[in-house]
Amino acid sequence: MKKIVLMAIVLLGLAACSGSVQYSDWNALQGEWQIVQVGAERVELDKEGGIPPMLGFSKEDNRVYGYLGCNQLTGALVIHPEDETVADFSSVGRTIMLCEDMALEDAILAALAQVRHYQISEENHLQLFNADGQVMMTLKM
Repeated sequence: MKKIVLMAIVLLGLAACSGSVQYSDWNALQGEWQIVQVGAERVELDKEGGIPPMLGFSKEDNRVYGYLGCNQLTGALVIHPEDETVADFSSVGRTIMLCEDMALEDAILAALAQVRHYQISEENHLQLFNADGQVMMTLKM
């Protein structure tokens, strides 16, 4: 009996130490999300009436698409078959229009290249995390 109680305490302790991020499932990811933050930088529109950068997800064809501020983004979104919270954005690409300032687009693509997990909060914010649990991007529905 003591061994069972000790094992339960150890398991609870390990679960508490494993991090506070609870990742979401693929069904909750679907739809279009406005990018509001990349890394520590808030996304601000340069001009009034500008179209905000966004990402969209389609489960039917495992596709990600979006608008980066000037160029379009498209590609396959690979979801791990055994853990739907694991996402791989390595096959995304963008159109190649030359824009005045491409720093935000470059930052978005760099962040996506590092994404491994995602979480959707109760406030309908999507956070994309790297393998270490660091927030790479925040989006809102």
